[in-house]
Amino acid sequence: MNHLAETLKHYAINRSPAEFKDYYLNENSAYSGLVWRLRDIKSMDFAFIYTQNNSKYRLTERMDFKLQGYEIIYPATMHKFVIDILPGSDEIIILKRTAINRNYAMNYLTFPIVRSDEELLAAAKEDGVITRFGNS
Repeated sequence: MNHLAETLKHYAINRSPAEFKDYYLNENSAYSGLVWRLRDIKSMDFAFIYTQNNSKYRLTERMDFKLQGYEIIYPATMHKFVIDILPGSDEIIILKRTAINRNYAMNYLTFPIVRSDEELLAAAKEDGVITRFGNS
């Protein structure tokens, strides 16, 4: 299955038409213009949803599918699961066509960015705002 996943990832990055790329999460400045998703569900017996995270933050999303004429074969066989994409990495979900008539719906929930103490301190220093508490 890993060979199929790598082949479809290569196709998504190098062969898919640019108009199929959907840059999403643009309302979040940490992800804006850096995270894209490509869905190819019509061209083969195997459909896929490919997500690339070019931001400097981990991307975690809960995925929920409603499928008719498809089954999820990679990375999981459930209809609800969480994907966790490290910075500069990607993930692919592969669907196998099981019927001539098919349809799918996908909902996702993006979890908030979790920043390390070092990242929070650096961001505070960059903002230049100092708030003193007590006698400090």
